[in-house]
Order: sequence, then structure tokens, then C-alpha cells
Amino acid sequence: MDTPSLPQSIRLAGVSNARELGGYAAPDNQHVRRGVLLRTAHLAAATEEDLRRLTEEFSLGCIVDFRTTAEWSNQPDRSVPGAAYYHLLVVDESDPGGSIARDTAQFQRGDYHQVLLDLVASGRYNINIYVDMLLSPWGLEAYRAFFRLLLRNDGGRALLFHCTAGKDRTGIAAALLLSALGVGRETVLEDFVLTNRYLTEQISAAVDAVRARGADDEVIRLVRGLAGVDRSCMETLLDTLDERYGGVPGFLSAELGFSQEELARLRELYLE
Repeated sequence: MDTPSLPQSIRLAGVSNARELGGYAAPDNQHVRRGVLLRTAHLAAATEEDLRRLTEEFSLGCIVDFRTTAEWSNQPDRSVPGAAYYHLLVVDESDPGGSIARDTAQFQRGDYHQVLLDLVASGRYNINIYVDMLLSPWGLEAYRAFFRLLLRNDGGRALLFHCTAGKDRTGIAAALLLSALGVGRETVLEDFVLTNRYLTEQISAAVDAVRARGADDEVIRLVRGLAGVDRSCMETLLDTLDERYGGVPGFLSAELGFSQEELARLRELYLE
């Protein structure tokens, strides 16, 4: 899983898609602080050396897990000494028949590649997937709590956030956070699609598997986006926030209850 040669890597041997947001350019010649905002996949297979580095090199103080209870139960995070753990549910688990909850559960117990094909065939995977996830009551509550934890963190210790693969729920969190810090839209999108470089082997395996089952080019394109990420889905989310709220800061104010003072404090904590 270790991908030290890729941009933003934090070099965790047992954790996939493990990288940081540090170094991205923000307004007024500032940059996102290095080593304090970490985004990864789950920590179930973290090695002892990974845990040591998170503790000693990053002074990890907070872990935010966006997974469902079923996902967490199937692959519980390894404990990181000194780090508080928060489980924030983005998906409504009170409605097991809901499409997102059902699809997430299927990934836990089904044939992964067949689930990808089933999702494509059902039409439930579409360009509005992140809009629906974020703007649901559960999504709003989870990301509201995430930003509150960001404010509670003193900036001196790292905060790590993740879901299962560190790409969708985590990708939404990273896009919102980078946008709130004033990082440009193109950089936000580049960070989002960087997942496809970190998950190259997983994506290639998925494409090969569904091609072997007779999938046509359009189905393969959609499966590629499901196994990795599809830039257009994040573009749609950011466009929606622009249209409805005038951008991410307006969304934070209108839906998450963030004040201008709190937004300024967020930038004070995480920019340099």
C-alpha cells in the first residue's frame, strides 16, 4: 500500500490512499500547513511502524471515521496511542432500505465486482451522488461535526479523517475543507482525482474483472469511476454549492452554522 513516490504521500505501509493536504496554495501567499490534515483509507491494516509514525512524527490527536457501523465492524481501525476517535455517520443507517445504505452494505458482503456492475445497471450511481450524500440530514450532521472537530483541534496535533477507501466521503470532506481554507477550485479537484493514482491497482483490477464479464465501454467507464473517483461528480457538488450558497463558505454558514469568525479561526489554525 505504501506509495511514497506519489504527491502528498504520508508513507503509511499498511494504509491505502494515505496522504495529506499540506502545502496547497491559499490566498495571501499562504499554504495549508504541513503534517496536520491527513486523509486516508481505513486503518485496519496499519502496521506497527505506521502507528509509531502517526504518534511520533505527526502527533496525531484526532481520528474521524466516516464509515457505517457495518464497515467499521468488518474492519475496525487499529488504535493510535494518544488519538481520540470519532465515528461520524454520513449514511443514514436508520433506513437500511435507503439506496446509499443498501449499496454500502452490499460492498461489505457481496462480490465486489458484481456489486459495481449492479450499481451501474441500477442507475443509482450518477453525477449527483455527492450532492445527495452531503445534503442529506445525516450528511449535514456528520460534516457539521467534522468542522467542529477541526475547530477544537489546536493545530499543533494532526487530525486524520477517513472512510473505507478514502475516496468518496473522505473526498467530500477534503474538498469542503480545502475550499473553506481558500484553496483554488482546480487544486481542490486535483486533490480529489489524485485518488485514482493511489488506487491504480484496484481500479485496473475492477476494469479487468468487469471486462471479463462482458461489460461494454460505457459500463467500464462507469465502473472505473466507482472503483476510483469521477471528477465530474465532485464538479457537480461544487457547482451545486456555488449555485445554492455562493460557494463553500456560504454553505458552511447556511447549513453548518459556521460564523465568519469561525471560518477565520479555521484558516488561522491550518494555514501558514
